[in-house]
Amino acid sequence: MTRYLISYNEELIAYEVRPARKRRAALGLYVYPDGRVHVTAPPRADLKKIQEHVQANAAWISKQLKKFMRDTAQKIQPGYNSGALQLYLGKGYPLKFEPSLELFNSIEIRQDAFVLQFSNITMSRDAKKVSEMLDEWYCQQADEIFSARLKHCVEALPWVDAMPVWRHSPMKSQWGSCSASGVIALNTHLVKCSVACIDSVIVHEFCHYKHRNHGKRFYALLEKHVPDWRALKKELNDLTSRVLAV
Repeated sequence: MTRYLISYNEELIAYEVRPARKRRAALGLYVYPDGRVHVTAPPRADLKKIQEHVQANAAWISKQLKKFMRDTAQKIQPGYNSGALQLYLGKGYPLKFEPSLELFNSIEIRQDAFVLQFSNITMSRDAKKVSEMLDEWYCQQADEIFSARLKHCVEALPWVDAMPVWRHSPMKSQWGSCSASGVIALNTHLVKCSVACIDSVIVHEFCHYKHRNHGKRFYALLEKHVPDWRALKKELNDLTSRVLAV
């Protein structure tokens, strides 16, 4: 099934087009708890009109996806057994184990699942090994995604004129910090949260370039550049006990 993408507030929404089971002129739009978005359409429906329909409903789709993401966070299974959910960019993916045709282990997201391929499939029973593979993969993704989001925020914020010195590492009690010298530290686990949440944390830390404390001027600046920071903070708080406890 072919997947299509639309962009909404810098969030990419993937959807699939499926034939309607019954004859109908109207398009059907469905968002599922696992993050899938389906459009049902009559045969020979115009793909451009389908895309316009999805784009017109992007705000509703995004709201539903965020709701399901918060619900998913409450249902994350402990451990690293097959089917246990792992978060990535705000979406939950069940673990799936497969034997690898290669002599090395690998991870990829395929068909809405975290697919871990093992050169020796018996390794999938080793929770420590699965955990180590996921940690390494998350670290690699954080390198790329945080760098891209930092660059985006630097370009958007007039008082930040260059990429900062930054790093990331797993933290137990905070999503990010800014040192007195301006070094930005991000929590590696932040890569499990939505792009909007990642950006809100980065902008929060950049606001400390102007205001070191969390006073009225700090929050006025934050609200100017992240108007929905309160909702995003709630989203992060809802995830804290699940994600930072790993």
